[in-house]
Amino acid sequence: MVLWLVLASLAVAHPGPTTRQGSRDGLTYVHIPPGEFRMGDSRTDTPPNEHPAHAVSISHGFWLTTTEVTVGAYKRFAAATGMAMPPDSADGMVVNRAWADDEQPIVNVTWADADSFCRWVGGRLPSEAEWEYAARGGSDLDPYGRLDEIAWTASNSGRSPRRRLLVPE
Repeated sequence: MVLWLVLASLAVAHPGPTTRQGSRDGLTYVHIPPGEFRMGDSRTDTPPNEHPAHAVSISHGFWLTTTEVTVGAYKRFAAATGMAMPPDSADGMVVNRAWADDEQPIVNVTWADADSFCRWVGGRLPSEAEWEYAARGGSDLDPYGRLDEIAWTASNSGRSPRRRLLVPE
């Protein structure tokens, strides 16, 4: 299973700055205020589980990392807890050989590992509604933006896309 981690921690009141640095993971968090949005998609060419678009209210603000959890942050977690790093490849595709690039997102983690990481930093995984609300950034456009503007991908991170190995290296 490939899971790209994002952290959230509930913040009922938010009297301070809109960004902060995680003390354990070193990641940057942004405060997402409460609000309402239309979740899902009404286009006919989208998966059925995204229909129908419907109103959702996020009643409490929360902190969300500005990027997926990096390899470097996950290495700090693994060292502190004695957890093993996940495999650096899956299905014949090298993700980040020997986890050499600490700035890339961590992948190939289980839900349980993701949950453990989140608990280690004092947070939790965001709900689907929280993630979509944050990703939309106040937009109700359908869809809510170009992937490279709302997600960390090979094309916007200065890295090459993953490549399939034909012969093990």
